[in-house]
Amino acid sequence: MSVQERKERERAVRERLIVATARELAEQQGWDAVTTRRLAERIEYSQPVLYSHFRGKRE
Repeated sequence: MSVQERKERERAVRERLIVATARELAEQQGWDAVTTRRLAERIEYSQPVLYSHFRGKRE
């Protein structure tokens, strides 16, 4: 596996984690509770990492 393939796979894993965590938070507290700050805290990534994957909630 090349370095590029590994990076792409890791990126896809992070994206799935972000989406799953956002859905879980929304189910528990509603979509208004889904913020980049809360997501970042739950998944232990920085907010800029979230924005590198998604531009906003609607994406």
